[in-house]
Amino acid sequence: MKTHHSFIKRPALVTLIILVGIVIGHPTMATGPRVTPTIFVSDADKVFAVDNPPFVSGNVEGGLNIEIINAVFSSADIDNTVTTLPLQKMVKYYLQQENAIAIMGHYLHFNQEERKELIFVPVSAPLKHYFYYRPSHPDGMGWNGDLDSLKGATYGAHREEKTAAYKKAGIRVQKGSPRAIMQKLISGDVDFAGMPGLTAEWLIDKHFPKEREHLVQMKPAAGDIPGFLIFNRRHPQGKAAADRFDKALSAFIDDGGYEKVLEKYMNKGASIDTYMKRLKALRMKYRIK
Repeated sequence: MKTHHSFIKRPALVTLIILVGIVIGHPTMATGPRVTPTIFVSDADKVFAVDNPPFVSGNVEGGLNIEIINAVFSSADIDNTVTTLPLQKMVKYYLQQENAIAIMGHYLHFNQEERKELIFVPVSAPLKHYFYYRPSHPDGMGWNGDLDSLKGATYGAHREEKTAAYKKAGIRVQKGSPRAIMQKLISGDVDFAGMPGLTAEWLIDKHFPKEREHLVQMKPAAGDIPGFLIFNRRHPQGKAAADRFDKALSAFIDDGGYEKVLEKYMNKGASIDTYMKRLKALRMKYRIK
């Protein structure tokens, strides 16, 4: 009898297993539009991601990155979805202790030795922007692309963000979840906050709609915050799965499927062409070897 593995075509028996799973009501946290039998395989054969709306979230569609990944899985007949977890340390645990085949995230930091065992496939290419609250700074913040221009201010950072450069520039730092940091920005506890524009838009729409006109996006952008699907070379199928996914993602980009998903999340007037150029440049930088 064949056993199920992620990233291989599903056997006929899987259909029966799924139906049995539905009848007994087995719980699962897997996100995405497709029902798959990933709850019946080991943690090593699952893909895990950090909850980070609107890129990764527990809603029906799962967010931008999850939609992209699931669409690529489907086009390549890859039998897997993504299990979303609330904390980075939980996702890294499954990678490092349970030898999971792949994980997903934006602020997943690894040292040089750890990176040797990983394959990074760029899935998204958002820009990081700084935001300030106009009532607290009616004359603006004076951001000119150099952190020294914000010396003495207090920065609201993602809880997993590296902040040594800010402290070196004389900037105080407070950390938290994106929602907590946006709240600190509005209350005046921090002077400016950094996050992708898509994250800020999602937070404003969902939690702070009355503050929209007061929350100002600063220019220029503060850098890239790429989202990766990170494959595990130590997993028996890790390298082969990365190659297969990367090839299918290239095809999905070339046939316009990626842009159709992106249009659902980008504001009207946003430059999708510029976004796609950044993504393609990232994919060149992280070509699989």
